[in-house]
Amino acid sequence: MPKNPYKSLDVTKEQFLELLEEYNGNLYRTYIELKLPYNRFAQWREEDKDFSNAIDKIKNKTKQWVESKMFEFITGNNCDPQTQARMIQFYLRTHGYTEKKEITIDSTNTVDINQTISDIKNELE
Repeated sequence: MPKNPYKSLDVTKEQFLELLEEYNGNLYRTYIELKLPYNRFAQWREEDKDFSNAIDKIKNKTKQWVESKMFEFITGNNCDPQTQARMIQFYLRTHGYTEKKEITIDSTNTVDINQTISDIKNELE
């Protein structure tokens, strides 16, 4: 009979959290490295709110670090203007800002610019 590739009984939640921190919040890499079955990890997370909160804190710390690096590029001279512009657009899109593609003429009439352009193109063809 083949040996079970998992050693979940040997892994503690503390070991999981330590490795998760080392892997910058990458859950998949952590439980694979520890040979911890996903269902065991999911059970831990569901049943232990302190464990779940610790995971969220690690992931949030990683997110904040990434944002700080992105802002270093946006505000510094570390990249070309085109890359800066893309980073700014990415940041705005991921924080709820969108390009409005419609015009409100009055309180009852709204024009969808994309649809209007599409209609004009179809008429010209």
